[in-house]
Amino acid sequence: ASEIRGELGVLKASVNQKESEKNRFQEKLDEVKHPEIELNKKLSSTSSDLGSVRQENETLSESITHDNEEAKKQINIRNSAWEELAEAKANLRSTRIEIEALTQAISSIGQTPADEQAVTSNGSLGFLSDLIEIEAGF
Repeated sequence: ASEIRGELGVLKASVNQKESEKNRFQEKLDEVKHPEIELNKKLSSTSSDLGSVRQENETLSESITHDNEEAKKQINIRNSAWEELAEAKANLRSTRIEIEALTQAISSIGQTPADEQAVTSNGSLGFLSDLIEIEAGF
């Protein structure tokens, strides 16, 4: 019986040593796993951030595309307005020239006696008739 008790004591000591080693290995495993868990959390958080940044990037890209299209439309509108302005200025110059010509023709009619005014295309009345339509009989 004492021999069995001795063996039992050795077995208990061996079991206790194995338990102690098991606990020590478990602590080391936990120490190794803890950084892995933290890295996985950071990876998940970073992936989530990346997804939101990609979504924001897509939104900004769409906004930039829309703004570029709007800028092109505004450029076309501006160019059309400049063309209309240039055409209006040309029309204004043409109208001023016609007014000046009419004014000179009317002035020369008033200065020349009626019997000397030529009705031909070289005279004042001829010049006026080239610029405006005069109905027959007037």
